[in-house]
Amino acid sequence: MNSFARVYAFFLGILFFSIVFILFPPEGKQERQRNNEEVATLEVNDFTLFSVANNLPEAKVIGKKGLQFEDREEFWDFSLTNYNPEIGGLKSLKARENEETFYVFHGIKKNDRYLFDGGIKYSNLDGVEFEAQKGVFYLKNRIFQTEGEFWMKTQEGEFAGNDLFYDAKKQIMRANLPRGKIWFEEQ
Repeated sequence: MNSFARVYAFFLGILFFSIVFILFPPEGKQERQRNNEEVATLEVNDFTLFSVANNLPEAKVIGKKGLQFEDREEFWDFSLTNYNPEIGGLKSLKARENEETFYVFHGIKKNDRYLFDGGIKYSNLDGVEFEAQKGVFYLKNRIFQTEGEFWMKTQEGEFAGNDLFYDAKKQIMRANLPRGKIWFEEQ
């Protein structure tokens, strides 16, 4: 093969591969896959958010990362402070018995429900504290349900068990396999 034929074959090869890449681009499949990925409508880092109902503060969230999707919000490394709106907004900030705080590694908020995983620390100013790995918190009803083991401290004692149910409004607690120490006052 002479040099003219080699040059001619080289350019024909380039033309052939160019036509193939135009008709069947290698990135086409990746673009289709990217179109199926869920994209957050809002992303915030190192944030403080307030939940407001009837122009009164209801909750405060401080976190490292937050994503808002059409059907939910996700937070990482955050604390949530809930103020009882029944007292009346800013006045509730001074009503110590109506404040509760969570620290959570990861949480998902859908409607009035927070789903927590990766560890939870809860406390309120009535002296109730507990820790669990996973759970659900219903914001409006102030009900918390954990899955798996938990540890709890109240004014009455320290407890451990599985699957805690805690209604902060009614001060009701239930658990599977509870065990603990109850403190008695000396008279």
